Amino acid sequence: MNKRILVIGAHGVLGRPVVRRLVKKGFNVRALSRHTSKASAVLPEEVEIVHGDLRDINSLIAAAQNVEIIYLNLATYAHSSPFRPELDGTCNVLKAVEDRKDILIAKISGFGITLNMDWPDAFQKFQAEEAIRSSGHPFLITRPTVFMETLPLFLRGRLLLYAGHQPFVRYWIAGDDYARQLVDLFQKPACWNKMFNIQGCKALTFREAALRFAKAFDPRIKVISIPLLALRIAVFFRLARPDAFKSMNIANNIHEPFQSLNTWEELGRPRMSIEDYVHSIRTTGDIPRRHRI
Repeated sequence: MNKRILVIGAHGVLGRPVVRRLVKKGFNVRALSRHTSKASAVLPEEVEIVHGDLRDINSLIAAAQNVEIIYLNLATYAHSSPFRPELDGTCNVLKAVEDRKDILIAKISGFGITLNMDWPDAFQKFQAEEAIRSSGHPFLITRPTVFMETLPLFLRGRLLLYAGHQPFVRYWIAGDDYARQLVDLFQKPACWNKMFNIQGCKALTFREAALRFAKAFDPRIKVISIPLLALRIAVFFRLARPDAFKSMNIANNIHEPFQSLNTWEELGRPRMSIEDYVHSIRTTGDIPRRHRI
């Protein structure tokens, strides 16, 4: 019998590749959404879409009926927000299924997350991981590096704008490569109750990755770095997200070590280059939408 899985955050940028892989592998996929029409517009027709809200435990209980796996792909709001999906949502899901310890709880987190990491959402991610580990459920925690899916989000017409120099390399991963490894983990109980670092094969600086993306996506695109000070001014005038300056400033100082050898030994190496990623989004039509820097 095919496994039944509930995906929360299914129609997000990083949720959609996972759902496509699950469907391809024959999973029975149920997606929880507050906006079912939006979800149905971007998810495969095989997916069962149910209305629910992370704030409403009764809706979570109903959505989790008869599932064997719950996968959490949650948004991170400011820590001062009255409800934080990343942390409060995770805790509500655990409450909803506290009497069903057989359910595998899987969650996407962040690469290199520590409790005291100077990153806007690190505390919430770390605390959510700890809640899952201590819940008594079998669990999987994935800690991916930066996704290739972030690159289209920096497009402004024929400009790709980013802030600062960002001199250090990152091991970029495509959403579909991540999804392939994740779905393999769901089918390997021997891998459960572990945390997996997920990194791609090629280490590139942001500029190197952006130039390759631009050349493959549209050679007319120009890649331009703006000063961090300009981004700070944009935040002040509410032309950029409130956390944008801090996030970009930290990104300019991140050195990412390679820590995915064990993952590769268990699941195989990632396969997709940036050029492969561009081909995939052209093929699927699933091109992440831009946002403010």
